[in-house]
Amino acid sequence: SMSADGYIIYNYTTSISFFNATANITTDFNTSLGGWSEEGNATIWYSTNLSEFVLLANTTEANKTLAVKIPIANTSRFYIRIASTQTPQNPITSYGIEYMANEYATNGSYTSNAIDFGQNFLGFTTITWNAETPTSTNITVQTRTSANGSAWEGWQENVNNTQLASADNRYLQYRLTLTTSNALYTPQFYNLTVRYTQRVTSVNGTASGSIIASTTLGNHTMLVNTSTELLYGYDETIFTVWAPTHMAYWHTQDFSGSIAVFNITVNYSRTDTGELINGLINVTVANSTASVSKNCLVSPCTLYFTVGSGGELTGGIYNVSILATNNASYYWQREASFERLLNSKTTNVNISVANKLVYGYTVGISYSYLHNISVTNIGNAPLFNLSLSIDPATSHITDIVLYSGCNSTLNTSEICNATFNITIPGSGYEPDTDYYIAWKASWRNIDQSNGEKFEFSTVRIVGTSNMTATPQLINITSNLSQNHTTVVKITNNGNTELDNLRLAYAYDATMPESWLILRSNHSNWDSQQMLWTSLAASTIANLNITVDVLNFTPGIYFGTYNITCDQGLIIQINISVLVAPNLSVLDVLSISLPHNINYSSTIVLNSTGNSPVQNITANFTNLTMPLAWFDYERNVTEIEENNYHGLIYNISVPYMQDPGNYNGTLNITTANSGNQTIVINLTILANRSWIFSPTYNTTVNFSIAQAGVFANITVVN
Repeated sequence: SMSADGYIIYNYTTSISFFNATANITTDFNTSLGGWSEEGNATIWYSTNLSEFVLLANTTEANKTLAVKIPIANTSRFYIRIASTQTPQNPITSYGIEYMANEYATNGSYTSNAIDFGQNFLGFTTITWNAETPTSTNITVQTRTSANGSAWEGWQENVNNTQLASADNRYLQYRLTLTTSNALYTPQFYNLTVRYTQRVTSVNGTASGSIIASTTLGNHTMLVNTSTELLYGYDETIFTVWAPTHMAYWHTQDFSGSIAVFNITVNYSRTDTGELINGLINVTVANSTASVSKNCLVSPCTLYFTVGSGGELTGGIYNVSILATNNASYYWQREASFERLLNSKTTNVNISVANKLVYGYTVGISYSYLHNISVTNIGNAPLFNLSLSIDPATSHITDIVLYSGCNSTLNTSEICNATFNITIPGSGYEPDTDYYIAWKASWRNIDQSNGEKFEFSTVRIVGTSNMTATPQLINITSNLSQNHTTVVKITNNGNTELDNLRLAYAYDATMPESWLILRSNHSNWDSQQMLWTSLAASTIANLNITVDVLNFTPGIYFGTYNITCDQGLIIQINISVLVAPNLSVLDVLSISLPHNINYSSTIVLNSTGNSPVQNITANFTNLTMPLAWFDYERNVTEIEENNYHGLIYNISVPYMQDPGNYNGTLNITTANSGNQTIVINLTILANRSWIFSPTYNTTVNFSIAQAGVFANITVVN
């Protein structure tokens, strides 16, 4: 892309002339908005002299191809200029040209008329000629002679600057044959010289004489002849005596009257005497659009030409031709020509400024941008002290500052390009409304009067709709026994109001919508229809989403709310819940007990997942431990996450049970966390004590003094 004007000039030439030509340019792709575009101007021009270019076509559109015909028939050189003006959006990306050149004939010939060398002819000497023969071309020179002008010898080919090949006869003809094997090149023949000898007046001497030129203007006859038989000669000629002349001229432009006037004064005089000559003095002022001729019969001669609106000439560059003649009186004619820019008293301009579409304008924030304006002098006079500004009285936007200016003087057809910084305040401007800027160009004319021109452009703030949700992902992975509430901020980031913001739950969700509770404290919230009726630009509506998990079956559950509005926008709020209950128990329970005992304790069931473990069932399977020994708590409804439950059990060891190891398994099953098995190992300890219960009871009385003294007792099995 380019940030300033740029152009390329191509030069095309041919050795003959062009027959026709066409050219095309293509601009780059970009969304084009018609009259509401700030794209640059892509142009194609042509010229035959490199000093004046003529516009063939232009476009401000992107992804556009222009094809033009170029009026260059019968010219041997032309130039093409392609240019882009301020084009970050539509630069020229391709250029092509097709042209056809005229061609020369591959051969041609020319035969001269018979040339009579007269009765004094004696013989030919050499023949010479001047010619150009580029590569692939050739010229053949042939001659033939005749003694009487009717019966001719055969044609003889000659070599340049050598003896003439034909016989010495009084009459001569020559024939030129031009050929080329490349139609783009041709030989060129300029002149031919044949040298010959003839009888002269005196073999041994010369005849000479002198005349006194007449001072009388007009025609005079001079006769030369001989009267002796030995000398042969007769001739006469007419000569004319002309007076040498001189022509002087001077010219001015006058802007003091109601219309501009071009004045020219011409003096026509003799150079030998200095006398003025009363002859016809003609002055023609002309260009491609107009031609005016005036004359007078006296010297000095002053002529007047009016320039401007209502005048004889419209203004511009003209060729001034002067011709002074008096041939009847034998005065040399004089002529002169020159170019002159003829100006009208005043001029006018064309103001070119694009309309502007503003995207991304946010209420409450000022928006600034650079905008280009060009002024072209479309009149026939220069302008001075050019000033560009706006008219605050008729402009809706007035915070406009000149960023880069241009020349204060513009000649005819010159262009001034300027850039302004335009600021739209953050308040008081609505989307999709036209706001006008009145541009004003002021200048001083060549006649010292003041000129001004107004042009309007429009600025339209394009309504932009946009909304966002923060956060857009709600991910719940812990403490599922509790409700989780997330505040989602629905923000209108555009500059226009959004209407009917609806919430719809996605049909392919794996999370039941019954788990979700939606609330909003916004004044436009309709809880029955689950929508906000409107949301103003640059405002926020809070949406409270509460997740209440009602099913703790392990898995990942997804749900999506789509939020849409009448403006065609859509955003999504994604909700995910990871349900992962987990029950942790010991693998082996080892207990050592004596016989004849009841032992009670608990087995710890830990809920270490993120959700409750539900419907827990215990079931004892005996291996070597009798079922009657082990009593336990069989059902637990639920253990919340990060909590535990002590499963109560009781072991009854019978009286006089043999020592040893006894075991069984306690199988733990759940509704949502799988099954586990606890191995129970019971060791009954050996007891060395015994108890005697006699069948015969006797009572023995002991005194206090005998305390601590035991009798020996013998037990006989």
